[in-house]
Amino acid sequence: MFGVSRLLLTLFCCAMLFSSCKKEEKVEKQLVEQVISAPSEVPKKIKIALEPESDKDAFGKVVLKEEDGNITITALVSGLSTGEHPVLVEDIKNAIVKTSIGILIADENGNGTISNTSEFWCFDCEENDKRILGKKIVIYQSDDKTEVNCSGIIE
Repeated sequence: MFGVSRLLLTLFCCAMLFSSCKKEEKVEKQLVEQVISAPSEVPKKIKIALEPESDKDAFGKVVLKEEDGNITITALVSGLSTGEHPVLVEDIKNAIVKTSIGILIADENGNGTISNTSEFWCFDCEENDKRILGKKIVIYQSDDKTEVNCSGIIE
């Protein structure tokens, strides 16, 4: 009788050990699948062209790069008058909604560069005020923001 109890106890322990290993394998497999299927944090980059408006000669390019929850907007523009030019992100549907990128200063050759990084912009978020896709970059002639040099839609 003592031998049978010992045998049953040994079998019970082996069964528990075996089922425990199976559960661990299953949990490990689920974790591996989650890591593989989880979206990776790959920086996103969008390039757009700035086209002249009306009778202006200004043109350029803008690079938008999303990394670590921030978007950096860098614009390189040519064909501007010497001096300061406001650069804004505007809502296409509602031109009243504008966000300043900053002031681009054009040199004596009409060339200028501006770069700004912000956590208040995003490519693919729920908040329309923050979402930058579908909006446009506008380079103005002066602070009164009535005369546009060039612009481009962020797609």
